[in-house]
Amino acid sequence: MAKVQLVPYDAQWPEKFRVLKEQLEEKLAPMKVCIEHIGSTSVPNMMAKPIIDVIVGVEKEEELQDAIDPIRELGYTYVQQYETILPNRRYFVRFKEEGLPDIIRNGEHDFSQDADIHHEAHLHVVVKGSNLWERHLQFRDILRSSEDSLEAYASVKRKLALREWESTNEYAKAKTSVITGILSR
Repeated sequence: MAKVQLVPYDAQWPEKFRVLKEQLEEKLAPMKVCIEHIGSTSVPNMMAKPIIDVIVGVEKEEELQDAIDPIRELGYTYVQQYETILPNRRYFVRFKEEGLPDIIRNGEHDFSQDADIHHEAHLHVVVKGSNLWERHLQFRDILRSSEDSLEAYASVKRKLALREWESTNEYAKAKTSVITGILSR
């Protein structure tokens, strides 16, 4: 069972993102990438799991694979098993501890059972302009500009955080309807 840990907004989150962005820009310099801060840590005054969410937009789908090794060299773990769920995304976790695997393949680790407490950052690599790219940025921008949307989302997160979850993926799925509702306004 997983318990979701939400903390009040931390004014250091944008700076933590800036540092991660600079590292990624340098490592991915040969590629034309766009790097954005997404998720609740990117929204002022939003409580969140204290994990920096980053989305990296690449120009072409072929570049999804090209980004894997340079990102792993920065200390991120590539979660290959999630490719079956979202084949147009490459997903990485940066753990707070060192010495963890740099690739998690299918069947090696039930990643969904992780409570996220050891995660420093989550990184999504997608094609710029794709539905995944646009949806993440649109949702972030709505929460930044609409107090009503921010409060509606925060209220749902508070309620859901009180529960125990089979996995953190289940917590994420439980937020889908409110996210879809906010995006359709």
